[in-house]
Amino acid sequence: MSVGCGLGNREIRFAETNLFGEIIGIDLSADLIENANKKVIEKRLKNIRFEQADFYNLQLRPDYFDIVLFHSSLHHFKQIDKIATRVKGALKDDGILVLNEYVGKNRLQFSKDQLLEMNNLLEIIPKQYKKRYLTQLTKKRIYAPGLIRMIISDPSEAVESETIKPTIHKYFSVIEEKKIGGDLLMMVLKDIAHNFINSNDEISQTVLYKLFEAEDQYLQNTKNTDFIFGI
Repeated sequence: MSVGCGLGNREIRFAETNLFGEIIGIDLSADLIENANKKVIEKRLKNIRFEQADFYNLQLRPDYFDIVLFHSSLHHFKQIDKIATRVKGALKDDGILVLNEYVGKNRLQFSKDQLLEMNNLLEIIPKQYKKRYLTQLTKKRIYAPGLIRMIISDPSEAVESETIKPTIHKYFSVIEEKKIGGDLLMMVLKDIAHNFINSNDEISQTVLYKLFEAEDQYLQNTKNTDFIFGI
């Protein structure tokens, strides 16, 4: 079961491997689910289906699933404790929960130290690579998004993200858990990443290498990272 599957492209690729007897993708958006099911019909897949559902109230068969996946979706949920207990009840005794998630500060309220690191990296980037997407503006400074603005513009974004790791650790045994990066570069490259897509010149490659190296160093020194892949 994939929770918050969106358009279902990832799940369809899983189905095409023929490694899964049954795949269920669920999402709150009826439009996304309709589009996902159209692809299933087009590809004539028999081992996958998509359902529009609210996971808080979805009827789940106990001890049924081998795998439950949250791919960048769990941080949009409230009541993480309730979600964790529902997942645990739906998994077989030897089932696994797979997370690829943002687990940092609620509502992206980055610390002062983290913002300082972000802005230090922004200074590394030459001006020609700091042009904001679809504008003539240059990115000069990184700020934490305003809390009220976050609540109004995207009320589910990272709503209780800080509680994900401790809650999951409470209910599940960790097989593997890795820092995957993005703690700094998500914001550093926000709105300017397009400048590097088709740039193979020595300057852009050197800049990217410095950015990646700096974030790798930051992750080595950071206990509580913002993004994890966990099993």
